[in-house]
Parts: sequence; structure tokens; C-alpha cells
Amino acid sequence: MRTSPQDLVISVKRLMGLPFQHENVQAMVKDKRRFTYIIQKDEKTDGVRVKLGGELFSPTDLSAAILRKMKEDAERCLGEPVTHAVITVPAYFSIAQKQATRDAGEAAGLRVKKILDEPSAAAMAFGEELGGEDMQTLLVYDLGGGTFDISILYLTGEMFEQVGSEGDMWLGGDDFDQAILNHIIREVKREYDVDLSADAKAMIRLKRETERAKKTLSSANSASVVLESAVAGKDGDRYDVDVEISRRQFEDLPISDDDLEVNWHNTAQLMAWCQDLKLNAKVTGKGVGFTPDTVRNRVKKTILLARKAIMEAELDPADIQHVLMVGGYTAVPLVQGMVEEEFGAHKVRRNLDPMSCVALGAGMAAERILSLICPNCQHSNDLEARQCAGCQAPLVARRQCPSCGFQNEIDAERCANPAGCGHQFKQMSSTHVLAKPVGIVIESDKYSVIIPKGTPFPTPEPVIKGYRTSSETQKKIYIPFYQAEITEFDLQDYRQKLGSSDLDLQGHHVPAGTRVDVAVSVDSNGLFDITASLQDGSGKKVHMRCDPEINEGMTSAVQGGPGDSLGDSLSEASGPPEWEMRLRWSMMTVDLAISRYDWLLGSGVASRLRDLVAQGEGALKNGESAKGRQTEEAIDELLKKEMGGLYMLIQCEMIASDSRRAPGQRNEIIGLVREIASDVRAGASPSRLEPKIIRLVELIKDGPQAEATARDKGTVLV
Repeated sequence: MRTSPQDLVISVKRLMGLPFQHENVQAMVKDKRRFTYIIQKDEKTDGVRVKLGGELFSPTDLSAAILRKMKEDAERCLGEPVTHAVITVPAYFSIAQKQATRDAGEAAGLRVKKILDEPSAAAMAFGEELGGEDMQTLLVYDLGGGTFDISILYLTGEMFEQVGSEGDMWLGGDDFDQAILNHIIREVKREYDVDLSADAKAMIRLKRETERAKKTLSSANSASVVLESAVAGKDGDRYDVDVEISRRQFEDLPISDDDLEVNWHNTAQLMAWCQDLKLNAKVTGKGVGFTPDTVRNRVKKTILLARKAIMEAELDPADIQHVLMVGGYTAVPLVQGMVEEEFGAHKVRRNLDPMSCVALGAGMAAERILSLICPNCQHSNDLEARQCAGCQAPLVARRQCPSCGFQNEIDAERCANPAGCGHQFKQMSSTHVLAKPVGIVIESDKYSVIIPKGTPFPTPEPVIKGYRTSSETQKKIYIPFYQAEITEFDLQDYRQKLGSSDLDLQGHHVPAGTRVDVAVSVDSNGLFDITASLQDGSGKKVHMRCDPEINEGMTSAVQGGPGDSLGDSLSEASGPPEWEMRLRWSMMTVDLAISRYDWLLGSGVASRLRDLVAQGEGALKNGESAKGRQTEEAIDELLKKEMGGLYMLIQCEMIASDSRRAPGQRNEIIGLVREIASDVRAGASPSRLEPKIIRLVELIKDGPQAEATARDKGTVLV
């Protein structure tokens, strides 16, 4: 790299899944000091291309090359082929960035089983160390070279639930290195009147030395940056660079001339926090901004983001029991000091290497993934498959022991090898939450949120929100789908737009005010399914899956916006009528009763309940309020008759689905409900049941009713 510095590619992760015109890509193009390689536009796709060795590569190509090398190294160590992978990414990666990462894995010859958030992977690794069955609240503070992430998780035994997420894709330890580098350039300019940044080869050497100096400052109070014969003086001689920097000096070094900013609707709270952290802040259009941009203030920004994540998760800082330090830059004393001051030194966990805990967690996640690997072609099939989708070979559900290779039953908890292996299979599972809300753009370019930030996924059922048509002469209804914070929404931001589609009415007359329901669900990979249905009995609907590969053509084909010739937009609709809300609630109760409490139902009752649900669906489709009310009453009467006193339990489990209820409380309600049901089924005494029932009643009283939540938001879970 000393002879060809333009071929040193760093921070390629920051380019993944972004178009060339994105402001962050443009910032990298202009920053020649840090990014010495050439970044240019792909004229065919409007994406990014990087010049390396005279050839052009996409960020996905370069990531694939890195993964391919890792695959080869792993195969050399293991002595066998590596065919599948779990890949970790920053928690704040968008769908497009996650998909680009998945594409890189596939291009490297790997079948990507899961894209896992880095903080969640780290929490898995730390969770193994923490152990215990009591619920614990973890905050993962992940400061890597290129990104910063905060995740808040509940750990109960081997179950993880992510309840909060925050971060900054453009705040990382690389910026600390850059601060030292800029300082050296200024010192050389002051002493020799020479701009060292104009010498590409010297800059490569300087980058290496500044990173070494930063590591030294983690354990010493000062460090020297020495480059022999690095400066060509105006007198023709060459001079050494020898600059000493103290830790205190490093902590207050400037990084840029820009303001730092944290966007949030609660600007009053942000300003109070800024005052507490002694930041020179002011209210901006979307949050607060503060100066100067220094190493110290960058770390203070991470504390602001941590506080924001905690408040949005409806927690207090005192609720955090463990702070997990992840990423190489958490070794910086300034970072450790501020985190310890914020949460208490006794909460900060360093029992695992912050550089390797994410990889360890990814390995643990890989062990927990159940799938059918074809012994013939190594294709990964669904658990239900009985024939390989790759080569059509017959399959038998087995779980291979990673310790001895014995083929166990798929649901085995321990290895049953007759030789006595006894390896215990890990069953740890996790749920995640949306880092940003998702919704559509309606008339007047208004962003209408359908699923709020912090919603757990995968969603058990779609979330539906009703809208109205706004024109008497509509031929198409334009539906653009976005994922963005309300305070950060930008109609023109390609990163926020996930896709768009038209609901083509095909000449069908639709009067203004006709209801259109938009249903959104999120799968385990954080990908979205959207269905827009015209509620006029015609059955017209359009479906869109927000997968960047699928949506790329769709989005480019539908470039119009609200009110243009392609189609008019929608307007907000009032919530569904009371009878519809009650009926949907009863139909959901039937699903839960049949799936989890079938042992309470007599012979033929499940079939009768399904008939009533079908009757209810007809009433909803045709808007028959009287029939809907009758059906709802019939469902409730039948369930009460069959379930007796336990009907109260199923209602409690339904109420626990309220999205405004704290996740920990929701988990406790569901856990108590299932414990009580299990105790009743086993014939437990009233004295055993009483304290659990009292606690359950207390928890239910603490939160809002789920029906009220749905009505307030104009959404229904179906």
C-alpha cells in the first residue's frame, strides 16, 4: 500500500446499500484525507463503485472478497468445507444495507442463514456468562471503527427480547484516529509550511502511526507519532515527523468544523441532557445541535443516544443492570470513564473481549439455528421439508451434534450418542424491535406511521391502518413506503424510501372517501410485507415485499408522487367502528384459544369456533354491523361456556399484546398466564394459584386496555 495508496480501501461497510447521490457517500468522496481510494457513480444503477487496481467494484463485491477470505481461513482451520453463515451488521443498518450484506455472503459462496444485529450477538455471548433465570436488563454499548449502536435487551434464561435501539451510522472510532491525523497535519504545516495531506504515500504511513498512537493512549498518558523522512522541505531536504500528544490533548482534539446533532421530537429533554453534560447546545429543526465537534463531544453524543434509547424503551437509567462494552474503541479511557459515570462502574461488564464477543455471539446463534441440511448437496431446507429444494433428495429431520457429529432427533435437548457425548443443545431465542417506525406517504406529503418504533418483530400478525381515497376520479392509488423517524423524515431521501406501488383501479369507479386498508407485517429478518386492499367489496388489492432486489424495478417504474398523473394519494381515515373492533378482538381470541388452550375445549367446539370466525370475516368484508355484533356475542358466549373461569386468562394474554405496555411487563403477564393455566391443568390447589392471580390482576391494572390502544391508533391486529 505504500506504493499505491489509492488501493487502500477502508470503511467499505459505510457504502453498503447506498446510492451514489446519498449525502454520506458524497461526504466520503470529498474527504480525500481519510478515503484515499476513488469512489464513483455506477451509471447503470446509480449505485456506488470503488476503483481498486484499475478495476471497478461495488461495495458488495469488496465485502464478498473479505467474506471469501474468511471462508477459506475457516476451512483451513476446520479441515472441512464451510457452506453456511450467520453475518452480523450494525443495529442501524437499513433493509437495503442488510440485503447488500446478504448478497455479499451469497457471492462469497455462503448460504446466509441469518443477518444478526451486532449488539444482539454480543448480548448472546455475554448472556452465556451472566446466566440465571431471573429477568435481567442489558444495555449494549457498541463503539466500533465505523458505527455506534445502542441496544437494550431483556434476558430471561435463554430468551432475549430487544426493547430499545439507537445509534449513529457515522460515529465511530475511526473519527478518533482522524482527529490525531489532522492534528499531525496541522503541526507539520505549522513547523515546515508543508501540507502533508498532499502526499498520498506519507498519509498511508501516517494512518498506521496514528492508529498505533491511539492504542498507546489507552494505556499511557502520552504517545509519539514518528515518521522518518516524511516531509519534503522547500529547501530540498527531507525531515522527520516527531509529534508527541498527551491523552488529555487527544480527548479535546477537533474532528470537523460541523455541528454535532441529535434528532428527536422531545427537544426539551434533549436540551436538559445537554445542559447536564455541559454541552453548548441549541434547538434545531429536528432536535438539538451542539459544538465543537471534538473527541470528547463525540463521546458525549453517545451518552445522549443511550439516554434517548432508555427513555424510548420506557425505562430509567437505574433499571439497567448490566452495560456490555463492545467494539475496540470502548478501550479508550475517555469512553470507559463516561460510561462508568453514567451507569456506575459496578454495572460495566468486561468479562469478554470487546473485539471478539460479537463473533462469539454469532457462532452461538449459528448453533441455535434449526434447519435441514441436505447431506447430498448441503442445501439448507426448511424444517418442514421432506425433499431437498436443491437436489430433490429425500430428507429426514435430524440435528447434528457439533461436538461429536451424531445425528439426533430435531427437537433433542441433549446429544443422544450411545457413546455418551451428552452435549446440551442451546435453545436461546431472541426477538428484536424496529429501530425506526415504518409507514406510507399520504396527501400533502404527510408521513403516516403504521408500525411505531420499538415494535417487536417478527410480528405475529399484520398491523392494519385505514385510509380514505381523496379524489372522485382516481384511476390509481399511489402508495410509497418509508422507514424513518418522524423528526428525520425526508421525502427525497433514498435511504428512507423502501419501495412504492400503485393500486390500479382498472376503470373501477371509486368515490372519494372510499376506505383503503394498508396491512404491514415484519418477518424475522426485518423485511416488510405490505398489502393495500380496497374496502368496497371489489376485492382489489396490491401486495409489495420490501426486499431491495424486488423493489428496485418497482420503485424506478413508479417515480410519481402524491397527486401526479400516475395516481392520487390517500388521506387519513378515522378508526374502525366499535363493532368491528370488538369482533376482530373476539376472532383473535378464538385463534389463541384453539392454538394454546385447546385442552379446555370440548369435542367439536374448535370447528364451531372456526365457523363463527368465517361468519365474522364475511360481516367485516360486507360491512354488516348487525351480523358482526351477533357473531362477536356468539364467540364470547361459547368461549365462556367452554373455558369457565379460565376465560379470564385468555383475555389477560390478549391484553398483554398492547404495544404501549412495557415489554418486560408484557412478558411477565404472558408468563403468569401460562403458569396459572399449567397449574390448573395439573390440578394445583387454590393456595398455590392465589398469589399468581393477585400479581396478574395488579399487572393488568397497571397498563391500558389493548382495545383502547387499537382504537386510539386507528390500527387493528388481525
